[in-house]
Amino acid sequence: MVIFNNFNNEYSLFDKEFFIFFNNLLNKSIIIKIIVAVLNHPYEKFLGIAIMLSFNIWGILSQPKENRKKAFLIFIYFWISLEISIILNNRIFHKKLRIMRDSPTLVLEGVKLSEIFPNYGIKDRAIDSFPSGHAFVIIFFALFQTKILGRCHIATVFITVFWCLPRIIVGAHWFSDVAFGGTMGWFFYENSIILLNMIIFIKEYFSKKLKTKKTRK
Repeated sequence: MVIFNNFNNEYSLFDKEFFIFFNNLLNKSIIIKIIVAVLNHPYEKFLGIAIMLSFNIWGILSQPKENRKKAFLIFIYFWISLEISIILNNRIFHKKLRIMRDSPTLVLEGVKLSEIFPNYGIKDRAIDSFPSGHAFVIIFFALFQTKILGRCHIATVFITVFWCLPRIIVGAHWFSDVAFGGTMGWFFYENSIILLNMIIFIKEYFSKKLKTKKTRK
């Protein structure tokens, strides 16, 4: 059963104006069109993974040598928890609730890159644009990266905007899709941190018990 099936053509005035403003940027030059097209190409996910891995390595190497092993293990946990979170998020919103919402390009007039570059499979429309999976992943990633670095680095903020904004420019998502997707990324991140802290607590608890037993012997 489809839940919220009347949601597909609903959008706020802010959503509309946000899309119109950024989509109009595509009229400025062919260079902007090409850049946004590349960032919305079906293979851009591999570019995204490469960027995240690069940031992960940077985050690990930026740690003191004695903390790098721990940082590496946390990033392994990050990738596992991210994959599990993506599966759960998709099951909730696209399998269970099946919330259907047309993307801006299906509702409003604007520049459609899939028509300008018809042979490159650019994804600029969807009937299930809510919530944004890209925003979910990048917010989850950015928060984990910030945790490892101990601060919100400007590079992390840049890559977050760099990855999310093209989805709005091309019309694959409304701003509210991205905002909600990012919120869900934060929600799953917080829960993964709770689980991580529980794992660390249990590990340290049993390590202390084992040391105590060895000392008694």
